[in-house]
Amino acid sequence: MIASFGRILRPMNGKKSAGRPATKPARLKNGFYVGVKNKGMATPVMMYSPTREGMMLIAQRYGVFPEKEVVVMGEHKNDKWVDQEQPKRGRKKKEVADN
Repeated sequence: MIASFGRILRPMNGKKSAGRPATKPARLKNGFYVGVKNKGMATPVMMYSPTREGMMLIAQRYGVFPEKEVVVMGEHKNDKWVDQEQPKRGRKKKEVADN
């Protein structure tokens, strides 16, 4: 009797084989975020909370440790940061000097 090796030829779990990786950035949930990182790290770990009180509680808990840096990121809603003003992009206007 010949053994069937069909499982080896098919993609596992019905998924397609690996292709081009996604280039679209991940979307954040609506809510409040705190960034926590060890001193010397480049990027923080973003922690999510659905409420402002929960965000402040996370900041207090991790702020106790001297080796941690805590950054309150603020509220994120509909793919935009609500609490922070984003700089306007574009060219700066040249100032005219009075002579």
